[in-house]
Amino acid sequence: MMQSLVENIQSAQRSQHGALACAASVALVFFGLGDPVAAVLRGVRATGCQNELMILIALALAYSIGMTHAGERTRDTSKTRVVASSKVLPSRCQTKRPVQNMARLLPQVPRATSPVSNMSSDAEKGGVNKKSPSTKIDQLTKFDADVLNQAKREGISPNAQAYSLVIGACVRLNNIDVALEVLNQMLKKGVHYHSGSMSSNTIVKFFRIVMENLDELRMREIGIQLLDVIQAHGMVPTTTIQNQIICAWKSKPPDSVLRAFMKLRQQGIVLSSTAYRCIMAANERTAPEFTLELYDEMVENGVKLDRVSFNAVLCACSIRGMTSKALELFESMPAHGLAPNGKTYGALIRACTAGNLVREAVDLFDSMRSAGIEPNRFAFHDVIYCCVKVKKLGKALSLYREMITAGVPPCKNTCVYLGNACQKRGWTETADQIALDAVGYRAEAASLELPPGLEEAL
Repeated sequence: MMQSLVENIQSAQRSQHGALACAASVALVFFGLGDPVAAVLRGVRATGCQNELMILIALALAYSIGMTHAGERTRDTSKTRVVASSKVLPSRCQTKRPVQNMARLLPQVPRATSPVSNMSSDAEKGGVNKKSPSTKIDQLTKFDADVLNQAKREGISPNAQAYSLVIGACVRLNNIDVALEVLNQMLKKGVHYHSGSMSSNTIVKFFRIVMENLDELRMREIGIQLLDVIQAHGMVPTTTIQNQIICAWKSKPPDSVLRAFMKLRQQGIVLSSTAYRCIMAANERTAPEFTLELYDEMVENGVKLDRVSFNAVLCACSIRGMTSKALELFESMPAHGLAPNGKTYGALIRACTAGNLVREAVDLFDSMRSAGIEPNRFAFHDVIYCCVKVKKLGKALSLYREMITAGVPPCKNTCVYLGNACQKRGWTETADQIALDAVGYRAEAASLELPPGLEEAL
């Protein structure tokens, strides 16, 4: 085919219009169209190349077809180059665009159009472009520093774009002062947060910085509002955050804080074990049924119980007359790694007393003292009541004297009940001495003398 084309070109060159025919032949050979148009050229040569129109048509045809094929090749080549380059080279906005004037940045520029938007996203995910990590980190650090400096000088525009820029800068530079100021502004002017303006990782880190640097006084002031702010960012207050708020109140939060936590519970948020125990302790006497409901919920959710929670449940059981349940829980304490304290024994003794398990109550009292735990006035009252009930008045009086000697002020009901029992036995003088304690604790009550012959009966 090549030899045939060469002959055609040479023949066309010798013709009257050889230059034009030769150019057409060369163009057709270059674009791979030699054979179709070669026949045309042979026809032209056969007529002596007298027809100029035929040559012009051949040239036009060669030019049109050739340019069409050239365009397709150029587009294919261009696409290949773009695809290859997009995997390696950073976009123009990442490397070429200069940092804008910060006076207009905070209130106007959204995160997606910031000069380091992609770098910010990479930094939040823990990585940057492998081609130039040091350059991008330096540029991002400078941008964050500019954002924080302007925030200190001019304040923060109350909108989601400005908040996202400042919060991101605070997290990456660990700037506590500005982070706390952002929180204060959120409490005053609202959150102004849009989903997607910040990654969840950035939000978590921001609130971690805030929570770790609020003192107890400030935490008490804004703790409830802080729970709302966290939820406004689409987050659930973690158990750590819940515990930090409670610890600010020394584990004795007021009713307003407890109501805030019960609101979280109603929203389906799992409370921390500390939050559970505070609510249970606050309701063990006034709402024992609710305390028992919370206990069942903790067991169902696998929330660990501590001794305070156990004591609250034991107290609720004693009020509800659930003595068997209280004793069952007491037996399970070692399995939870817990040891009873004075309140534990006191609640059990009260439960046994209410359930008419007199001997069990006295045994628990003796076990408590054997463990080196000093009983309080209520435990003394219950065991004295049980002793009187089983007609061990001598032991009841002995326990009363021990209580006075230990400096534990007796309950008024203890004095009245024990005094009446002595009066019925004819121990009038002893009853009168106890009656004095009913109207006011006497320091000399430790010298209470037992009736004659009672010492031998104990």
